[in-house]
Amino acid sequence: MPGAVSPLDDRGLRNRVTRIDRLVAHVRDLERSVAFWEAVTPLRRAARTASEPQDIPSLGIAGGRFDGWILQEPVGGNPFGVHLVQWHAPAPEGEPYEHPFRTGWYRIAVFVSDIDAAYRRVLDAGGEPFAAPALYAPYRGAPGTMVFGVPDPDGIAIQFVGRPGFPERINHVAGSTRDVDATRPFYTDLLGLDFFARTTSHPVPNTVGPGGGSSAYDVNWFRVRGDERFAIDHVEWLPHGTFGEPYDFFAHPTHVGFVRLSLEVDDIDAAHAYLAEWAHTPAARGCRVSGAPEEWDFGDVLGRRRVILLTDPDGVGFELIQQAPFPTASETRHPFIGEPVGSA
Repeated sequence: MPGAVSPLDDRGLRNRVTRIDRLVAHVRDLERSVAFWEAVTPLRRAARTASEPQDIPSLGIAGGRFDGWILQEPVGGNPFGVHLVQWHAPAPEGEPYEHPFRTGWYRIAVFVSDIDAAYRRVLDAGGEPFAAPALYAPYRGAPGTMVFGVPDPDGIAIQFVGRPGFPERINHVAGSTRDVDATRPFYTDLLGLDFFARTTSHPVPNTVGPGGGSSAYDVNWFRVRGDERFAIDHVEWLPHGTFGEPYDFFAHPTHVGFVRLSLEVDDIDAAHAYLAEWAHTPAARGCRVSGAPEEWDFGDVLGRRRVILLTDPDGVGFELIQQAPFPTASETRHPFIGEPVGSA
């Protein structure tokens, strides 16, 4: 008998997405950026991604070549990584978002036990924080949280969040949206992510971007199938709102900054089949999908992996990447069903 249908099959790609894989950041000088990130965050070099020249039709690139490092926490079991990429052909272009109120992926948050020690560490590494640590709004029930932010050598924002007694770790990526209610179905109904919290605030100090001042926020929090190791912090800034357009990585594929969030899927062909149907529905208005999976060369460690690019309704970038094969994996097995799909 075929395996029973999962009750979550109607949650878009939920039964295909296995984890949040990487946040892709384009930089101008890879070694300079890696040195800074390793000096101030718990991330360390995990995999080199040096490619041979290759064509990437979805991005309009012929003979493209890049060099990169995937940075991960060496302990703690969090597979999420920040993928720092320096393009050599075509050359990097543009500048990161100039403030946190711009639509798009703006910052990544690091939990630290000692916020003052983290601040000194940033200064010792030559960083120039936007502001000194300041008391921020309560974080999920905490009475108050000390935070500060710093641009990396290219201006990409890293936020440090004081969590006394917690191990130092990467906790979430923050993206700004023009309307948390309008974009939420993309995250819950298409990507099939868990919506696990909504937080709002009174005006709080702007410590994560230049210019000072204060702003309030309305946030949706998402994660993959109950995985508490990493989350998406989806922010609408109030009262002025989030504004501006995100990077168009289809038109400017080597733009400097956080460009897209990569989600690993167990079956990219099944994901593509679903996206092909979904693209013709009203829910897809404003979104873009690159088309059939493309095979990209990520170098000797990651090898060749199949990829689909897409955007949310704001135009913010995502990537679906095929799960790498491993000895106990079976690409013919549904992730929520023990029997092979279509078996008798």
